[in-house]
Amino acid sequence: METRTVLFVDDERNVLNALKRQMRKEPYRLLFAQSGQDALDLLEKESIQVIVTDLNMPEMSGLTLLGRIEQKFPHTVRLALTGHGDKESVLDAINRGHVYRYILKPWDDKELKIIVRQAIEMQQEKRRLELLADLVESARHVIIFIVYPDGRIAYCNDLAGSTFGYSKSEMLTRTVDGLFKLGAEGWEKIAAVVEHELHWRAELVGVCKDGTQLPVDLAASRAKSEEARSANIICFGRDLSRDKEIDFMKSEFVSVASHEIRTPLTSVKNALDLVLAGKTGAINRGQEKFLSLAKRNTDRLCTLVNHMFDIFQMESGKMALHPGQMDIADCIGNVIDTFKPLADEKSVSLEMLIDPGIPLTYADRHRINEVIGNLVGNAIRYTPENGAVTIKAYQIKTMPDMANEAAEAFDQRFPSMVSHFVEVTVTDNGSGIPDELVDHIFDKFRQVESSLSTEGNRAGMGLGLAVCKYAVEAHGGKIWCKSKKGEGSTFGFKLPISGDPS
Repeated sequence: METRTVLFVDDERNVLNALKRQMRKEPYRLLFAQSGQDALDLLEKESIQVIVTDLNMPEMSGLTLLGRIEQKFPHTVRLALTGHGDKESVLDAINRGHVYRYILKPWDDKELKIIVRQAIEMQQEKRRLELLADLVESARHVIIFIVYPDGRIAYCNDLAGSTFGYSKSEMLTRTVDGLFKLGAEGWEKIAAVVEHELHWRAELVGVCKDGTQLPVDLAASRAKSEEARSANIICFGRDLSRDKEIDFMKSEFVSVASHEIRTPLTSVKNALDLVLAGKTGAINRGQEKFLSLAKRNTDRLCTLVNHMFDIFQMESGKMALHPGQMDIADCIGNVIDTFKPLADEKSVSLEMLIDPGIPLTYADRHRINEVIGNLVGNAIRYTPENGAVTIKAYQIKTMPDMANEAAEAFDQRFPSMVSHFVEVTVTDNGSGIPDELVDHIFDKFRQVESSLSTEGNRAGMGLGLAVCKYAVEAHGGKIWCKSKKGEGSTFGFKLPISGDPS
């Protein structure tokens, strides 16, 4: 840590001795000079944070000394010692920026110590701000601005101004609330979070000078160390407009590609089905073996293409739901019938435990059937031989946690129709999922399945569970996973139960 040094200047030796006695216990290094020139010589050789000088001195007056220090050593905080008769001169020096504070002779010991301490703190704050300003200026690809506790912009880099369409001087007249749509809570809430947790981050909508809006990933933080902590908050932002545009282009490509691939895939699949069924003539065992292998991989490719198309529709808000009253028990029963041959092949038992009092569920039957099928299918695949998979369904009275956007979409799709929720869980006693993968199990393209599998033909693109998440949340529900390595996994989701639609 830099040594904090205070320089006292007075032409009277007895005054300097009195200051030395009174300040000897303060946690600063003390220097003393009897003339303005001696003070300037010390400033050339030493790093001095605060100077306290008398105004009435021979050869070089205190005001002249303060003016020279302001020009040559602007980082040094300047204080003036003065008698009552020089009060007007001091006020003039304060107005011209020469002096931070003044101390009247004879001074009060306690007041003197407080003023010097405040000057030290001010100098350190200015230095921190300048260091941050250097960082801000060196940043070329990140929006950076320093914010006062009340939300005013203290400093910013060129990119911040150009992004929002303001000059640098104009940016310093703006507030964070004026640059971003922060809602009712505003900057005060962000500052409170940073105060307690040191960091805050979110995607916000920025408002440019011309009124145009842009998405910005904004992070706010302050120093962890109490010694280095500043009342100001530094914000780092990134304009997401280009990223959003690229994501849209990728989604459009996926949509077109998956749509175009579907047609030839369907033809190939149908042709394989016809040949394997003997509709085109007899085939021998060798031909059947290779044709069956081609059919399995074609089915996998069809599933992948369908998932890609579903992801695009869901992310772009184009997925059409066709909700209606649905018996969740009937849906689970159909899924079990479908997967029973796979379970029997591995000697995996399937158990269905359904609360008989569950009312009809209000949902898109096709989508929920797909979700349950995906969860049950995965459970069977990753359960060892002679294992068990249990599917439960029961009524709950708690609303699933939803983001504001999901809750708003839910209210628009299912207005005034929900009183309770149904929860469906699928539990297996398989190998379980490592802790580091559980939090990412529903992410796109994470290939969690291939991480768990010892069979190369199980590796996929990690889209199945992502599709499940989108589908459940589109219904206003929530999907989750609990697992422990070596002890199996439980996947579950919650859906609204229908009220009286009439």
